[in-house]
Amino acid sequence: MARVPFLEYDDAPPEVRKIYDGQKAAVGKTMTTTRVRGHCPDLLNGIAGMQAMQAETDFAPASLKPLITLLVSRLNQCPH
Repeated sequence: MARVPFLEYDDAPPEVRKIYDGQKAAVGKTMTTTRVRGHCPDLLNGIAGMQAMQAETDFAPASLKPLITLLVSRLNQCPH
């Protein structure tokens, strides 16, 4: 059980719903971490912006970015 309750779509303000919609379109669902961060729209906007910039950079070929994400998650001992 989450210590911080999820902010569900129906309870979210419009700016948070926009981020939820974008994530659902991109990955097929709204991630649980996003639903927790929804309580703080400024934080959610900052993280969403950072993720968008990472996706847009050309530091690595697009086909390798998921593998890099997986590698960093494993190095940090985070299940991905």
